[in-house]
Amino acid sequence: MREWDFNIQRRVQRLLETDRWATPDRDVKIGMTSRAGRLTDVPSLHLGVGLSIRPAMLGGAGIAAPRADWDRASHLSLDVTERVGGNALASLTVNTDFAETEVDTRRTNLTRFRLVFPEKRAFSLEGSDIFEFGLGTSDAERPCFSRRVGLLGGSQVPLDVGLQVNARARHQRGSTRR
Repeated sequence: MREWDFNIQRRVQRLLETDRWATPDRDVKIGMTSRAGRLTDVPSLHLGVGLSIRPAMLGGAGIAAPRADWDRASHLSLDVTERVGGNALASLTVNTDFAETEVDTRRTNLTRFRLVFPEKRAFSLEGSDIFEFGLGTSDAERPCFSRRVGLLGGSQVPLDVGLQVNARARHQRGSTRR
């Protein structure tokens, strides 16, 4: 793509002045790209290979009781993310440790509604903004809540492999301009 829709704005408070590069109309918000200026001959950006590999190892040992043998455990996991084209991302997780993030803050629920904690795992955060849409979308109306993945009827279901593909459709602007 050699053309970008672009606008920039600055506010000079002491003069009560707002300046824009394109579309100075007050009823047009700065984020409306349909009314932005057009940058042409933008050089191509090289995204590189677009591959990210994140191996992890978790290990521990301890003695459960006096005179007991050492209890050792290890856990290997792998997260692979690859950019598939300019608007798509594929993520693979193998042997995921879903406890890899920090602990949630403690909250006491005194209502009849369940508590909803934000997602913090890297695999689940990738592309999660696709499901944030609309005004006032509450947690009850959320189409995908990844913190429930791995639970069935309140019981834990082991997950060995996870795969997700996130993509966005590009909107081609027509040749008609105002």
